[in-house]
Amino acid sequence: MLLADLLAKPNGTRLLSGGKFKMSRKPQNRAVFFLFKSLADFLVYGSNRVPAQLNAMLGYPGSDPDHPKSLPPDTIPQFRFIDIPVSTGTLATPLTMKFDVVIVVSGAGGGVTAATLAHDGLHVVTLYDRGGMNASEDASIAVIAGKTLGGGTTGSKKTIDAVCDRLCIGTAEIKHNKSKTILFDGCKKLGLYVEDFPQNARNQPHECGDCGFGCTRAMKQSSALTWLGDATADGVQIIQSCHVEKALPSKDKKTARSVQDIVGPHKIPLIIEAPTVVLGLLPACMAVGYYPEETRPLRWNGPVASKQQLAKIIYAACVIVITCDRDRNARIVLDEGGSPVIQFVLSPFDGASAAEDLARAAQILIATGAQRIVTGQLNVPAFEPPSTNVGDPKTVAFLEKVRAKGVRSLHTTLLSAHQMGSARMSMSLARDVTTPRGQVRGVQGLYIADASSFPKSSGVNPMITTYSVTYSVANWIVEDIQSKSKIDSAIHV
Repeated sequence: MLLADLLAKPNGTRLLSGGKFKMSRKPQNRAVFFLFKSLADFLVYGSNRVPAQLNAMLGYPGSDPDHPKSLPPDTIPQFRFIDIPVSTGTLATPLTMKFDVVIVVSGAGGGVTAATLAHDGLHVVTLYDRGGMNASEDASIAVIAGKTLGGGTTGSKKTIDAVCDRLCIGTAEIKHNKSKTILFDGCKKLGLYVEDFPQNARNQPHECGDCGFGCTRAMKQSSALTWLGDATADGVQIIQSCHVEKALPSKDKKTARSVQDIVGPHKIPLIIEAPTVVLGLLPACMAVGYYPEETRPLRWNGPVASKQQLAKIIYAACVIVITCDRDRNARIVLDEGGSPVIQFVLSPFDGASAAEDLARAAQILIATGAQRIVTGQLNVPAFEPPSTNVGDPKTVAFLEKVRAKGVRSLHTTLLSAHQMGSARMSMSLARDVTTPRGQVRGVQGLYIADASSFPKSSGVNPMITTYSVTYSVANWIVEDIQSKSKIDSAIHV
């Protein structure tokens, strides 16, 4: 925590509060502000050693204090890990292991694929690469990817039904907390369409509040508890903390050296040896409303204002808005060391869409009685609505300011929890990476089976779509292997 202590001193505080950096016309100055602000937030709130007095001020009781001390037998799959000592293998004498199928990065896509192929009798291993927090090269958007078994989850109607049944997805027994009730009530008052989003919680009441960090009660049916559990039962093995650099083709460069490789969005340039690929990020931002009663669900604006906001956090409700990035203005390029780097600039069209989303979110908060509204726009000050009437002249002026200032890179706090479309699937031979069956063009045995194959950004949470597309690709892989085996058998005879 030495760095946090240094940032807490006067000069560090001035840097974090922005000063000339925050509103500078130079992007590099604003990038410095965003970098230090994000670093300080991570060091304090991302640490497992958060001071008790801070938790007390936030009204945070700790990680699910009422979680059961033990779970029923067989609730958590007994995964089969391959333990490889760090000293094993060298460049001169590399460690060699043989499998029918190698799956790289096992989130929503990898778990489904592993279970489907292993059930067909194939010898499968899954390699878990590094995940977690990332960011674009200029720090204009935070990129969140799952860093655990199951990745970020912790086709035809028949395919979707199969996926929803396995994940126990439904809307029964959903109970809204205060923040979700505010969202529902606000939408209804404004005449906006609203409905429950199906949850993978076995259609049982579930309010632990920790599912975003891994459900301690094993109620959330993630890929790890479902598809990877099935895969484990069929003999799938797992290698953790495995950094994958590239898939090596055969000498004729037409066949993957391993029988199948399934990869994830960030590694596409490495796998297909492309210098640059397009990436969909679904950029998200948020509006926060403060209410007179507790909601218990930051924008950094200087040390005093931030502490004041934190002290009132139990009275705050947050509405997160996800923008479908029509222009897909993100790129993955390889740096000088060969590592993938995300470059991102929000296009004017997508920025205007995001600003309209923020304005609608603010309307919802105002209509439900929020006394103070804060957006993530650095150039839009907090607003105290005079009433719940969204037609009030002062409120209308505020909403117009939200739209006029817009959402721009390094002017608004942005994050991405859903990356997709870096290896588009289509019928086009010249433009896209994979065939409609998920196979990388020109390389037999190399498949893309996750959200990387989306032809466009989904605009909504892509979990069910990712599972469904992957389920289809996995079954096509089985068909391709069976067809190849029949041909090989005929030739052998």
